[in-house]
Amino acid sequence: STLVTHSDDGEGNPDPRLCYVPAKDHPEGAMRNVYWDTEDYPRYVGYDRGSGCYEPKEGQKLSVPIGEIPEVPHTFALWESVYGLVNAPKEARSLTLLANIIGVQSARYDIPWKVFVLDSDDMNAFGLMGGYILVTRGLLAACDGVEERAAVLAHEIAHVVRYHNISELKERRVYLQADAAQEAMNSAFGDAPDPDVALLNATALEAYTFLHKDRLEAHEYEADHLAAVYLHRVGLSAKALVKLLIKVKTGRGEVEAYSGHPSFASRIERLKGHVRAMR
Repeated sequence: STLVTHSDDGEGNPDPRLCYVPAKDHPEGAMRNVYWDTEDYPRYVGYDRGSGCYEPKEGQKLSVPIGEIPEVPHTFALWESVYGLVNAPKEARSLTLLANIIGVQSARYDIPWKVFVLDSDDMNAFGLMGGYILVTRGLLAACDGVEERAAVLAHEIAHVVRYHNISELKERRVYLQADAAQEAMNSAFGDAPDPDVALLNATALEAYTFLHKDRLEAHEYEADHLAAVYLHRVGLSAKALVKLLIKVKTGRGEVEAYSGHPSFASRIERLKGHVRAMR
């Protein structure tokens, strides 16, 4: 069995689903409906996407289009989320090939890695159980050459190999169960999310993250170290990850104390030590 997760920083009642949209051929002159995109669940209800994920459930009304645009002759299959995945199969295939070259150097050489590009200007990436890696357009644009792209993938592969998301889910089990119970009550009684409760939840999450930041920071340090090892094994320079972290620090600024991530400065210094040790 496979557990697939992804990070969602939405507020209120965000739609966390990752939905598969199949490939489709379209006749000449076909038009594509355009819908207002919302983070709230359900973000879309209807049949236009060809995905059972979006078919109406009991009590749901069909989404109303706000306009139309000309359709292309063929649309490729893709995985779709709130953030939107870039429909760029060639780039995704090249990244997937690179991820599998790196992945066989890890303890999970048996995983068939798959990479998808998120349609976001943010500089971020996510490693998901099952061998899925999501990388934003913004982070890819910051990469100079294949070595820095490989550094991104190696870091996320390390998170998956060391089961960091699974271990964190176990640690936060009680918090997640309480959050799910609150969502179930809202749905059962048709209540809109209480803004005061949402603020309290956000504050509690920040406090939890701050209190447990040592464990969360250890995950990042370990992923950096393993990424350097993987890069070294495939004949690429581990310095690429150092260069990339410097770029991300410049682009995003230093991390907040309550984020659960160690500072970029501390990660860079530790990585430099690992690089020197591998000479």
